[in-house]
Amino acid sequence: MDGEGELRAEVAGAGAVQRALLEHRDALFAYVLGLTREIEVAEEVFQEAGVAILQQAGRGADIRDFPAWARGVCRRQVAEFWRRASRRRGEVPCGEAMDELVDRSFAEHPFDAEEQVRRIGALRRCLGRLGPRTRSLVLAFYEACQPIRTIAQAHGWSEGAVKVALSRARGSLFDCVRRSLGGEVGHG
Repeated sequence: MDGEGELRAEVAGAGAVQRALLEHRDALFAYVLGLTREIEVAEEVFQEAGVAILQQAGRGADIRDFPAWARGVCRRQVAEFWRRASRRRGEVPCGEAMDELVDRSFAEHPFDAEEQVRRIGALRRCLGRLGPRTRSLVLAFYEACQPIRTIAQAHGWSEGAVKVALSRARGSLFDCVRRSLGGEVGHG
């Protein structure tokens, strides 16, 4: 193939990757959000991931399954973000187990962005209905990634009491979200 033909093939390939990135944008952003658990961080990392996806594709990356390949790029960008953050502020990310769980979940369950927006909205409304103490436990554990022991010490509770309170809060939130969505929510 001549130089001009190679350039046309590269541009065509880049266009296909750009289209795939746009097509899967919501699912990939939700994936990054699931790994970072913070909207501002997710937006920053997703920007970096988008650039990395286009750069790697431009260098001839072997892309057979775009969503899976792009999630891998996103996962590496999230890991790099947390490495930089931990060096700057001494923060520790939630851990690789959560990353693997989110990755497996996206691989096993198709993503419906519209449905996720409805669920997140319902969850936020339901979180707002929790009592202040319960809401603070939920946010400390799920948003701030604090260990049970730290939460228990901060509230003057036993670790067992925190686990029971979180379990009850999850049940309450599940029921509230299910009612909010007209019974359309599953445990998956």
